[in-house]
Amino acid sequence: LRFQDSLPSLQYQPIEKQALRLGVAPGARPITRLIYIEVHSFQTRYEKSEQLFRGSADVSLKVVEITPEGSSAKVAFTEDGVKVKYPPTGLEAYQGDERYNDQTMYDGTRLLLSRQIARRFYDLPEAP
Repeated sequence: LRFQDSLPSLQYQPIEKQALRLGVAPGARPITRLIYIEVHSFQTRYEKSEQLFRGSADVSLKVVEITPEGSSAKVAFTEDGVKVKYPPTGLEAYQGDERYNDQTMYDGTRLLLSRQIARRFYDLPEAP
């Protein structure tokens, strides 16, 4: 976030250009891969009723390859429409159960999304 705050104009540049700047900060190790996650939506409430809890997220992934000398970058992998719903099974949405609130929906959705993203790069067992 510090990087984004210090260079707000980068948000309007392609990710390939942004990736080249990440590994050149003083004292930073050069990077050769960047996993870029663009969040299109992230909700803790059911889209059809604000009274109901149901976590959901929709993101796009890009993997950017950067040459070892940091002179060029290209998108090597892209996947749109990575979606999760939390809880993944059960009722469509929850109301009146004290175990469910915005924080539990946020935490559960974030964890489920991170596992879905990690599965694209690592062989992970299914969550219990």
